[in-house]
Amino acid sequence: FIENGGRMYLTDSGMLSVSGSFWNKGTFSSAAKGGVALTGPAEATVSGRSTFANFSCTEPGKTIRFATGEDNLFGIAASGSLTLRGAAGNLLALRGTTAGSAWKMNVGSAAVADLEYLDVEWSDASEGEMVAAKKSLGGAPEKHNEGWKFPREPIPGETNTWLGVAASWQNPANWSLDRLPVA
Repeated sequence: FIENGGRMYLTDSGMLSVSGSFWNKGTFSSAAKGGVALTGPAEATVSGRSTFANFSCTEPGKTIRFATGEDNLFGIAASGSLTLRGAAGNLLALRGTTAGSAWKMNVGSAAVADLEYLDVEWSDASEGEMVAAKKSLGGAPEKHNEGWKFPREPIPGETNTWLGVAASWQNPANWSLDRLPVA
């Protein structure tokens, strides 16, 4: 927790392991090799305007809530890294703190994003580089995500609904998951 007017700087060797929430009401920065890792299975919140050189969470089944509103932006620095991974059948959930409001994410140019087995809702990543989350949920319109790509790999149990009127059944754009159904 960084209080109003407080400052935190992580050096190149500084990795901060956070088993709860990351609240920034002051100034946070880190050197190119410094970063933050959210650990443990408990739900966590990331709040404030923070640009991380490196940020990770590899806790299957965990929910991370990102604060919504103008004073909040989750950023990854240019040439930084973002690692978010759940597991098959036990996705890492990314949500906003306010239902129906998008949380903002900005991934800098040349940043490396290792994103897999996620369930993403109400995220606006359109100000930064496009990010791709493999084997993840989030591409359907009701998920309300911008600036993300969700490759067309099927996830067991997801529903792919026909949206076309009279066009080809073989056109991925006619399906809610932007891919053809699989058996």
